[in-house]
Amino acid sequence: MHLHGKCLHWFLVLFCLVNALPLFASADLASVIQRGPILNPNLSMYPDSTLVDRSASLDAPAGKHGFVTVKNGHFAYTDGTRARFFGVNLAKDTVFIDKAQIDRLVELFARSGINLVRIHHIDDVNGILDPRNPSVFNAERLDLVDYWIAKLRIRGIYLCLDLNDYRTFHMTEGVPAGEALGRGAKPYAVFDQRLIELQQQYARRFLREHLNPYTKLCYADDPAIAFLEMYDENGLFIRHDDWASLKQPYKTALQQQWNAWLRYRYGTTSALTAAWTNANKSCALMPGESLEQATVQLPVMTLLYEPPQGNAVPLQSQVRVSDGALFAYDLQVNYLQTMRTYLREIGVKIPITAVGAQDIIPDGMANAAVTDYTGINYYWDHPSWTAGNEWKMPSYFSLLNPLVDNATYAFPATVSLARMQGKPLVVRELGYCFPNPYRGTGTLEAAAYGAFLDLDALILFTYDAGTARRTIGYFDIHLDPLRWGLVAEASRLFLSGEVAPAKYTVGIGYSNVDAFTWKSYISPLYELAFTSKVVNYTDPATPHPFDLLVTSGRSCGGKWAGDKILAFANQRHTDLHYQGMADGMDTVLGYQLQMGRGGAFNYTFRGVGYDATTTKTMQSWPSFSLADLRTKGLLPVATADTAALGFIDPKRKIIAFRNLTEETAIRVAIDTLRDWNNAPVTHDDLDQNRWRTDTGQIERNLAAKLLRVETPTLQVLA
Repeated sequence: MHLHGKCLHWFLVLFCLVNALPLFASADLASVIQRGPILNPNLSMYPDSTLVDRSASLDAPAGKHGFVTVKNGHFAYTDGTRARFFGVNLAKDTVFIDKAQIDRLVELFARSGINLVRIHHIDDVNGILDPRNPSVFNAERLDLVDYWIAKLRIRGIYLCLDLNDYRTFHMTEGVPAGEALGRGAKPYAVFDQRLIELQQQYARRFLREHLNPYTKLCYADDPAIAFLEMYDENGLFIRHDDWASLKQPYKTALQQQWNAWLRYRYGTTSALTAAWTNANKSCALMPGESLEQATVQLPVMTLLYEPPQGNAVPLQSQVRVSDGALFAYDLQVNYLQTMRTYLREIGVKIPITAVGAQDIIPDGMANAAVTDYTGINYYWDHPSWTAGNEWKMPSYFSLLNPLVDNATYAFPATVSLARMQGKPLVVRELGYCFPNPYRGTGTLEAAAYGAFLDLDALILFTYDAGTARRTIGYFDIHLDPLRWGLVAEASRLFLSGEVAPAKYTVGIGYSNVDAFTWKSYISPLYELAFTSKVVNYTDPATPHPFDLLVTSGRSCGGKWAGDKILAFANQRHTDLHYQGMADGMDTVLGYQLQMGRGGAFNYTFRGVGYDATTTKTMQSWPSFSLADLRTKGLLPVATADTAALGFIDPKRKIIAFRNLTEETAIRVAIDTLRDWNNAPVTHDDLDQNRWRTDTGQIERNLAAKLLRVETPTLQVLA
């Protein structure tokens, strides 16, 4: 099968059973002939995604094993069985279709091997709230939600529910300028007391007081509901650009909370002045700012790759924005603790999270400190618009290929940036968007790597059957053969266990100084997830549990305990006030070494990172003394005359550099996994322009633009 076309290029999927068995067993083939599945979206609003009925893979009814909980960093049922989900989103109008359509779609989802549905965008006057009185539910629409839950439950399909998602708050509810706050009141919902009270009231009415007439259970007592989101894409971190333009009286209220936080932390303006004065004697406090008068302005939290150095721009100064990140962390932890405690008090038993900024480490840390799992989105080629014209035509797209372009934004790297040690990870909105011509390959990529990285749920966005529209939308998959046509096999790929989880785990280490140094957290280091499991780790004092820990490279703050560490730092500060400086991570880890020259030198590598005898021009500030390393029993990584770029401590199993590009750090990490753990992947793979997983089952060949997955019973080529 070879499809030609400038946009489509070629796309091939092979599903092969062992021992050259026929593609379908006789019973499966008989069911196909009897039912006659319709795969052509021109012939049905609800085409099948497969010739083979996958409903036997579901363990009906949902909830039979008890409530979903968290065990050893993953979802599990009360009886200890591992809980894992592949699902679809139903949003807005699709939730409120007639019951005959619901019956049809429940059966369709079951045949496709879907075992979870996320019900999304229903908490507004166009959903289950009464437009005349937002404190009252629309009985007819809530009945449809009840019906969905009951029918899905019978077929073994679990649910995820949102709380504060699409809701507009109103002045009549005691919310000043409520209608102007936008859907979900972002980010006001996390710091305004009245908004928090209204979220609690809604949660109590929705989860505890309402009884589903079809199941005779309230949602809090229904084990078919697997997990719960407190809010959707909300919070101070994801809305960091909005701090300066918040509506009144909320901006004043947030500034008062900011000043109260600073007073608690520093006490007086004099102490704040000393703390905000850096090593160059430059102070970030502006004339007229006073803690006693509560006039210290909020920082401008623009998240840049290279932020302004020092205090030349006071509202964006390094110390002010770092304190801003700490302030936002404390505020969000307080919100999350308040809401989670309340939900537990009203009897919610299942795992709870809140979805914020997945690419900002402090947001992930706040969530990990309080909630039960991490929920994120992954979109490839999400539509974009001109400023001020969002969600209106024209829309713009990159049309890049997810298998070969922008590796730092590829699925494995992006989801790993959000992954916190010990927490289940749910990709609760997964979309490779139309009209990207490669969107079909993405369905297979996410399913294969999701299984390899041992994620806990993938939820496609979205199944939009709520209108009579016959066109393929940006996100809607249900009429798109390139996406919906692969759902059943993607579900099998993710849920069956045929793709084995990674053998080795790499931790990316963030000290508090690393985490709250306010600059972009997007890093090529997460490309290591193409070959091994990658998670974030934030506890320098406790020896890490990984096969390798790689420091984030963001600062010299944090003395990492244990062994099997790749240490480097491209910034020298050891605190968030930029008053303490270290020579490098080697000195923080206790090494006292003589230094050589600084600058750009032609270093010859010795087999780690690059082949032995390979010479590369690299910067060092400064280099290590080669003679001193040898005297102390340390092995050079690369040498230039009397200088060394980095060293290996074979006793402590530490490999350290003063500074290092992230691309070189990836190569060194791969070879270090080989040398210390016998991992099968080396820098030779990168030289051949390919990534291989440490299980050997997935290969991403960039030269051939080919993704290959091989398991004992399943092959995929894309």
